[in-house]
Amino acid sequence: MPDGEIFPERDFDFDTLAIRLRELAFLNKGVRITLQDERPDQEKKSKFQYEGGIKEFVKYLRGNRKPLHGEIIYLEAKRPECEIELALQYNEGFREDT
Repeated sequence: MPDGEIFPERDFDFDTLAIRLRELAFLNKGVRITLQDERPDQEKKSKFQYEGGIKEFVKYLRGNRKPLHGEIIYLEAKRPECEIELALQYNEGFREDT
C-alpha cells in the first residue's frame, strides 16, 4: 500500500488497474499477473497471462472486426544496440489501434 501521508486517498479502481495489468501481460509474454480486490463489498479477481504476447494483443484489439488477411504479421529482431517485436493485422474497420 502507498504511504498514507504522501497519498491520503488510496482508493484504487479495479477496472483501471485491470486494463493496465492486461496490457503488461500482453507485453511480457508468458508472465502471469493476478489482480485481486479483497475489499469486503467488492471482492473480485482477474488473472492475465498471454503466451502469444503481442500477437494475442493484436487479436484482442481486433475484436469482432474481420481481418483482411489470415495470419497476423509478426517480426522479431535482436541487434546489439536494440530489440524489436512487431505484430499487426489489417481489418475491414476504419479505426486504428496502437
